[in-house]
Amino acid sequence: MGKIKKYWHISPVENKENILSEGIKCSEDGYVYMITSLEEGIDLFDVKVSMPDMIAFNQVFLNKYDLYEIDAEGLERKTQPDNVAEILPDLQKRVKQNVIQPKYVKHLGTFETNTKEVIIFIEYFQFLVFNSHLIINSKHDPIISEIRLVIDEQIKLKFDRMKEYQDNKSKNVKKIL
Repeated sequence: MGKIKKYWHISPVENKENILSEGIKCSEDGYVYMITSLEEGIDLFDVKVSMPDMIAFNQVFLNKYDLYEIDAEGLERKTQPDNVAEILPDLQKRVKQNVIQPKYVKHLGTFETNTKEVIIFIEYFQFLVFNSHLIINSKHDPIISEIRLVIDEQIKLKFDRMKEYQDNKSKNVKKIL
């Protein structure tokens, strides 16, 4: 496998102007987090979810996000694996760097997560992991249908969690100002 020439970074929409003018700044822990692929999506039977959607919704708690392409020439150090227990952790990297300069960053657009599909995917994946012995010889469509029946409550809980996270984040920013 050749050297990776591009990475992608997910960020809240409100960071766009700062990123375009000042670059991508590191998180509080000193790392910039990236993914190594924009695969068409993660496909598990009839549920497809893009990697950026999965990370935006499940790790960064964003319904709407901006996606940036990073030229690997802008990285000052070697990337390391991100320490995540998520699906496809091999595609998630981080670099210890204060800022990736704007000349190495390209804004690809603003996206909204396919929320329902992300949650169905996560729930179905967890079901497969924890109950794999139950479905070895069964059809998967009835399982997906059952998961879809309870998914609305899952979505409500996830949105409540995201709203609480965003509210707390806003309160902390106001305290600093």
